[in-house]
Amino acid sequence: MIEGKPSTTSTIVAFFRALNTLGVTRVRAFSDPFAVQLLPPSVGKIVHGAQWLLERREGLGQRWWVSSRGFIDTVALRSSAIDAAWAEAYELGVRQLVILGAGLDARAYRLDSLRGVRVFEIDHPATQQFKRARAASLQSPAESLRYVPVDFARDDLGGALRNAGLRTDERAFVIWEGVTMYLPHRATAETLANLSAIVPSGSRLAMTYLEPATRSDEPFVRRNLRRWILSRSGEPQLGLMHREHATQLLEAAHFRPLSDENRVEFAARFSDESPEETVNALGERLVVAERT
Repeated sequence: MIEGKPSTTSTIVAFFRALNTLGVTRVRAFSDPFAVQLLPPSVGKIVHGAQWLLERREGLGQRWWVSSRGFIDTVALRSSAIDAAWAEAYELGVRQLVILGAGLDARAYRLDSLRGVRVFEIDHPATQQFKRARAASLQSPAESLRYVPVDFARDDLGGALRNAGLRTDERAFVIWEGVTMYLPHRATAETLANLSAIVPSGSRLAMTYLEPATRSDEPFVRRNLRRWILSRSGEPQLGLMHREHATQLLEAAHFRPLSDENRVEFAARFSDESPEETVNALGERLVVAERT
């Protein structure tokens, strides 16, 4: 990490959200109008350039989507599924939202269901310093928004959240999106144990993870696009795991899976892409689990 700069991965994810918001997507009703503002200015210029092209060339967004074989919808699909899981928890009365590895995520600003909610964003100090500067002019509809800098290699997650005001006697909803695949399994297990120790029964966790993909599963274009993104991020995927392993890690930390979906299932719920176009080549899944 570089002081005052976001991680490359968080920048790539926000960039995809910005493109999806411009209409380069088949995910229904997805919008993240704050993504471009949170991006580094140089990347924001690329988004504005893409917008200029899209406004002048009819069908260009569709051609980009087809060229990526739907890869460009990866972030919008999983974000829609997580947002739906949070909306359900909110309806059940949960009023604490914790975002682990928040990166340049704009949920604290874009979600409507934050009235009366205390939001805690956890991330590396370098990324968080950059984000706070970019978000200085934004207002969150939440009751409170607290940035909690945590270096997972050195800091105590539970202690940091308690010091930030997390109520350990009230249910919380924890989002852990797009992170576990970059962590050793031991680090994932330790984080789950730390979460289990500070959130009460009835709290929920939405965690994405990546199953190993076989070469035959993945189309050539998408495979090379994925490799290019990973090479640019400089963050190797250390934590790929099968569904059974993810379940074992969760249950060991006293989290009971309520649902576990892949991209095909996301698309059926949130996208207009046809079943023939839906390919789960990346093997990404979202598990929603409840603290027992």
